[in-house]
Amino acid sequence: MPFVRYFSNMERQILFLFLFCLTSVSFGQSFKQYEKKGNEAYDAGDHYKASKYFKKALELKKLDTETYFKYATSLRLFNDYKNAATAYKELLRLDNYRKYPSAEYWLGIMNKYTGNYDIAYRHLSNFSGRYELRNLFAKSARHEIENIEQIEELLADTADVGIEHLNRKVNTKWSDFAATSMGDSMLQISSLRPDKKDSLSDNNLFRSRFYAYEKRKKSWDYSADFFSALNDLGKDVANGTFGPDGEEFYFTVCDENEFGEIHCKIFKTYYRNKRWDKPRELAINLPCCTSTHPSIERNGDDPATLYFASDRAGSVGGMDIWYSVEDKNGNFTVANNLGEQINTIGDEITPFYDIENQNLVFSSNWHMNLGGYDIFYSQIDGEKWSEPINLGVPFNTSYNDIYFSVDKGGMSGYLSSNRPGSFFLKGETCCNDVYSWKLPFDSTLIEEPPTDTGLTALIDSFQKDTAGYSIFPTDTPLIAVTDTQTTITSTPTTKQPIIPEKPSNTIPDDPDAPDDNINRMKTLLPVTLYFHNDEPECCTMKETTNIDYKTSYQDYASRMPEYIKQYSKLFSDKEQAKSEMEAFFETEVDKGMIDLIRFSSLLQAELESGKKISVTIEGYCSPLAVNPYNINLAKRRIVSLKDYFNKFRKGIFKGYLASGQLIIEEKPFGEERADSAVSDDPSDVVNSIYHIEAALERKVEIIAVDVRK
Repeated sequence: MPFVRYFSNMERQILFLFLFCLTSVSFGQSFKQYEKKGNEAYDAGDHYKASKYFKKALELKKLDTETYFKYATSLRLFNDYKNAATAYKELLRLDNYRKYPSAEYWLGIMNKYTGNYDIAYRHLSNFSGRYELRNLFAKSARHEIENIEQIEELLADTADVGIEHLNRKVNTKWSDFAATSMGDSMLQISSLRPDKKDSLSDNNLFRSRFYAYEKRKKSWDYSADFFSALNDLGKDVANGTFGPDGEEFYFTVCDENEFGEIHCKIFKTYYRNKRWDKPRELAINLPCCTSTHPSIERNGDDPATLYFASDRAGSVGGMDIWYSVEDKNGNFTVANNLGEQINTIGDEITPFYDIENQNLVFSSNWHMNLGGYDIFYSQIDGEKWSEPINLGVPFNTSYNDIYFSVDKGGMSGYLSSNRPGSFFLKGETCCNDVYSWKLPFDSTLIEEPPTDTGLTALIDSFQKDTAGYSIFPTDTPLIAVTDTQTTITSTPTTKQPIIPEKPSNTIPDDPDAPDDNINRMKTLLPVTLYFHNDEPECCTMKETTNIDYKTSYQDYASRMPEYIKQYSKLFSDKEQAKSEMEAFFETEVDKGMIDLIRFSSLLQAELESGKKISVTIEGYCSPLAVNPYNINLAKRRIVSLKDYFNKFRKGIFKGYLASGQLIIEEKPFGEERADSAVSDDPSDVVNSIYHIEAALERKVEIIAVDVRK
């Protein structure tokens, strides 16, 4: 069993949206009554309803951490990432790592899902700095940290593509997904809707069915009878795909067993002479597991290949992409895992074989992504699949982007998303809608993003979240995530990740300037990086260290509660002290790390262009120790930054440092540069260690970058 599984029951997420089967929450009840009803809804998987009851309970008993944990978790599983982040932040404040240490992990993830990458980076770094790598959450947190360090590259990889949010004739306030074309003028989708239109009765059941639409005068009209025979099977049907001949049709049938577990199987039928044949279950299905999201590849007379998603034994993670090759009798009997190049310890879902471009397209929540599920593609070379490539913006957002499909001709298609802009009844990012995409696109309709893509410059409109992970922690149960819909904006001008203009002190871009990235690097200077007292490697006269700056930063970030506690001793107004220290960590410590990532990315680009570059680093200390000791400490701090460069992106700078193409000039200082007003009394730890003025002295700075001839 894999230790990470973002969605413990994928089909409950994709097909069953019980969160809308609600009644209004009554008032005038006690904390225990609200808590009981919240727990009942929580256990039933109705996380929207549970969140409402838990919220009412917390209005009566604000300090109950167990209820806060369930409240935050319900919001997360309902895909209400923004409010979930607020709830996890309050839980972290109340609990302070005692009973629910995962609160800061989830706080980081929720900020990542809403596009607040710099805040996410701080919390994930803080969390991972507290635990060894063997901690399951810490392993995931460090993976997410590496992901965020490369977000700028993903955001910069934009495509000229038109994204259109289909209107209310196709999309509903429920869940609409898995759209594919049927010829030139027909569209079929899957949708999870209530049996009784607009009913919110607790007894109301939701069912997934197929819906067909015909294009008439640039508008979609519903074709009521096309899928009636399949919809009348009495089960949930979804994820349909036609074969290349336009007659064979593969789809998923899902049913719930006596234990409330949902298993899905793949069926095949034919549409011939305006009639559906009796569906036939494929032999690759297993009674223990889910098989879903079929996609067929058939080239000429060659045997067909069926790609699908499954959580069966042999999967690398939770849901994996599997395939089966048609035998001589036309049956799919043996399933094979697509391998670790495609599949990860997370989830890979919704495969689509793009016959036009010979690509396998799928969604993953583990490969390097913008937030939740991103869309990737891979090509096969002989028997080996290429490394998956993120499809980039605007296909992907910080929300969930899934069910990618391609029309005949390869220039247009569909996808599903829960990004803001989708129609909803309860919760802005609760549910999927169908979006179309088209190439080429009139570039004048897209606001050209500035070339500076700093993490801290992301605007609020680009927010992201993939429904909550389900890890196997000690303080959280395995929970099935509710329907994660991803919403793609109706036009790339309004909801796509547009980076704000650079500050006024930025050197203007000159398209003819060969050293444009050098200019951008210089606008970041000085890049100031801070350390805890006597770190790295305290109490030694060594001039070197094996602790790189990223590790040192993570340790420092994890100490913020300690700094707040000590610094508050100097104030009668504890909240003021807390606010000042939080501001220091956010605007100085965290900003330094983010600036370092940006600087390093630009440095890599310039080195790859062949330039020889020198970087000047100065090291500083507070006046707490004697000067000879402080000079060696400053040297260790510079070495820690050099070690960071050595490890950046799997050692990309090592060769440049060894060849002399990258030169690092070091200038260590002792206490001679320190502010004389800072305490040097070792017995006065509050002022000499935990005071902001003292903290500002413990640093290294990148002060210069130059091109050498």
